[in-house]
Amino acid sequence: MIQKDPWLVAAEIAISDSIGKTPKQMKLGKQMLERAAFPMLHLSELASAIGTIELKNGATRKGRKLFGLSLEDPTENALAQATSMQDEIGDLREKINPEALAQSFEAEARIKFDEQDFEGSMEATKKWFAYQPFSSRPAVSGSYIASVGLGRFDEAIKIATMGLLSSPREFMLNNNLAFALASLDRVSEAVEALRPINEGDLKESEKATLTATRGTIAFREGGVDEGRALYKSAIETFKREKDLRSEALATYFWAREEERIKSPGCGEMKEQVTKIARHLNLVELLPPSAKETKVSIEDVEKHSKKRSAKKPEKN
Repeated sequence: MIQKDPWLVAAEIAISDSIGKTPKQMKLGKQMLERAAFPMLHLSELASAIGTIELKNGATRKGRKLFGLSLEDPTENALAQATSMQDEIGDLREKINPEALAQSFEAEARIKFDEQDFEGSMEATKKWFAYQPFSSRPAVSGSYIASVGLGRFDEAIKIATMGLLSSPREFMLNNNLAFALASLDRVSEAVEALRPINEGDLKESEKATLTATRGTIAFREGGVDEGRALYKSAIETFKREKDLRSEALATYFWAREEERIKSPGCGEMKEQVTKIARHLNLVELLPPSAKETKVSIEDVEKHSKKRSAKKPEKN
């Protein structure tokens, strides 16, 4: 079977090399590459595995040629290996397709995020950002993960600030920056971070997101009544837009602000948000040990109506 399968041949070569043994299938692997009887995607990891060994053995020209072959239609593993070997393959760097690498890292970031591996998700997002430095998307994602998934607001500020260098008008970057600054009580800086935003260009849900961020700023300025009014307004808009995800996020961070000032009723808010987060699979709002709990859409709608009619008590 192995004699007909380039994936198995590649695996044998890579595993043998990793444990310090001489691969038994090197000759067969080279023959498969020479015959090119398979689509390049199926030969990508084989070329990468053999190329790695050639480079280790000092056969630089052969190694670079094989890596060039592996990058014609690369798998994710071949892309990762090429990235790790960039110092050795030198002028082949330009053959690496940044868009393909970015897609690989973006996918990895999403998978790890869904698994609540926020550290791993952040690392993948940083790699994604490195390969798409002029795109706002990895910076938006990274600043969100740092703030919401990890609670590392200093890191969120750095990522958002870097993203704004190439995308100074990107709403979510300005918003995420302001939110992270406010979360560290750097209120005047948070207000300044929102100034570049042109509200006339925003969609309704984006306007509501901005309103919620202003709610955070108001709370941190000591304007509890204003903060509550802003959060309530934002949540009502999310309800009208049927944006349950944003409604849950806004309620979560409203509850955070109420908890900060020791308001009665904030515990109930957090419990309700946890139920909705489970229903919507908002893993970033769930504790790592949270058990699966089945929550019906009726429960979510019931909570929405309840929140509309009731707000936390004032101090």
